[in-house]
Amino acid sequence: MTPIKWFTPIKIENLTKKLLHEQQFLCLGSCFANNFASLSSSSKIRASINPTGISYNPISIAKHLEYALHTDGDSILTAQKGQELYFHNDFHGQFNKDQEDDFLHGIQSAILHLHEKVKAVDVLVITFGTSLVHVEASTKSIVNNCHKRPAQDFEIKQLNPTEIVSVFSSVFDQLFTINPSLSVILTISPIRHIKSGLVENSLSKAVLRVAIDMIIAQFEKVAYFPAFEIMIDELRDYRFYKEDLVHPNPQSIDYILARFVDWAFSKESIEAIQLFSSLQSALDHKAIHPYSESNAKRLRLLQERIMAVSQNYSYVDLSKELQWVDAQISNL
Repeated sequence: MTPIKWFTPIKIENLTKKLLHEQQFLCLGSCFANNFASLSSSSKIRASINPTGISYNPISIAKHLEYALHTDGDSILTAQKGQELYFHNDFHGQFNKDQEDDFLHGIQSAILHLHEKVKAVDVLVITFGTSLVHVEASTKSIVNNCHKRPAQDFEIKQLNPTEIVSVFSSVFDQLFTINPSLSVILTISPIRHIKSGLVENSLSKAVLRVAIDMIIAQFEKVAYFPAFEIMIDELRDYRFYKEDLVHPNPQSIDYILARFVDWAFSKESIEAIQLFSSLQSALDHKAIHPYSESNAKRLRLLQERIMAVSQNYSYVDLSKELQWVDAQISNL
């Protein structure tokens, strides 16, 4: 009897150069990029996630990289004053402050952090969210965040692929000059931007996909991971979304990240990811009887396991985990 096929698997083009667990990662873009943090935390992948804040559209992501590439430690930025807080059109509201100096210091520190990362990391993962952008009516500039300003202050514009390719051709030329060993992975967020409409969202995602294909044709060090296609095809059911029917739920995020690991990492690195994930599960275990002899034995074995793993993976800092286990044993 022929097994029933429940979905059509997405065929992903092989990654020419597999990623390694010991490499350093930088993830930029939409809030889906933040989901990489869960993988990073559990598997001890060294990753910096959106140091300059969440950005949904490609132009704003490119602006952040431009700031980082051209900073000399004293970036010239002008704060804008809202009703209560200072803000900047190019940055997420997480940086907003009631004091101008504090606000500017926060942004400049984030840019400097990104500056150091782009020079040193091995892998850059960029997630595009939408190609529908808000343009400030008074300046005709694309903004990263509207900061709850009145809708009449902005116009909505659909980018075309050429606009996206143009800015990233320049950015990637600069990035590969200062960091020749850098590998780049582009992906499209599976989160649906439906405020402008489902039809508009489809066009927006299609523009991003065309632009990425054009970028890959220019740069052999740039690859594409089809997170968006996996979500809308392999996981084409509302049960894989949160209650808002827009964001992928934890189950689908785990599935997409698992597909990413299998596609991107070397065999040895996948084994390392599984090892550290298993170790994290052991650390997260809550003993029903914490003062029992069996739990004391479990903690001592866990202590030995952490020390052995630390020796085999010297680039991973497990000092906090070891200190926690030592403290648990001391309290018995």
